[in-house]
Amino acid sequence: MPELPPASAGMKTLLTAPLREAGSTAGSFSAAAGELDVTMFCTDGDLVVHLDPVSTTTIPCPPGVVTPVKDVFHLGSPKDLTVRVEAPPGARWNMRIEQ
Repeated sequence: MPELPPASAGMKTLLTAPLREAGSTAGSFSAAAGELDVTMFCTDGDLVVHLDPVSTTTIPCPPGVVTPVKDVFHLGSPKDLTVRVEAPPGARWNMRIEQ
């Protein structure tokens, strides 16, 4: 599994989840209004990513293939967020959230 790319210039990292297997809570953070960038890599099992209370997204992560994911969310107001990932045993993933 590749390492996450370096943080984007001019962006602040709000959450980093190093390589994990199966589902877990990645963490909680406070975000300002504006764009929220989510970068992930995953493999070996579909993920359901909960960015509570903003979004729930299913990400297909086929076996034997590393899937890069880049998603952008627009927050209309400041929010306290919690990130949880549901994943089957054996699925691997990592994540960075920046603003």
